[in-house]
Amino acid sequence: MMFGVGLFVSLSVGVGLALGGLAMLVFPPKRVNPFYGYRTSRSCKNRRNWDFAQRHCARMMIGTGIGSAIVGGLAFVVFVLVGFRDATLCGACAALELGLAVPTLLLTVLSTENALKRLEAQDADTRN
Repeated sequence: MMFGVGLFVSLSVGVGLALGGLAMLVFPPKRVNPFYGYRTSRSCKNRRNWDFAQRHCARMMIGTGIGSAIVGGLAFVVFVLVGFRDATLCGACAALELGLAVPTLLLTVLSTENALKRLEAQDADTRN
């Protein structure tokens, strides 16, 4: 029983992030709204930034989610091979996923913000 729970916990952040990114890619928010989409002051500046940020963030979420799921799955196998069982296995998997969640989300946000900065710099260069 705990074996399945441990595997689920190991994959949850990555799979959830990838599915969220896929949903954003397939059903992108059409306009700035308070409920759905990548919302920062830079992404909400104008329609071009908004549309760009939604696509970029969705792709990043899919990529980092798949990467996180792979790392979580491999770590689960290592935990089992090392001899973790039951509550120890679930605890180790949960700790790993919590440890992966923050850097994964930070990578997604920082990458999207940097891409928006480059987009705005290109716009400034074409105006000059």
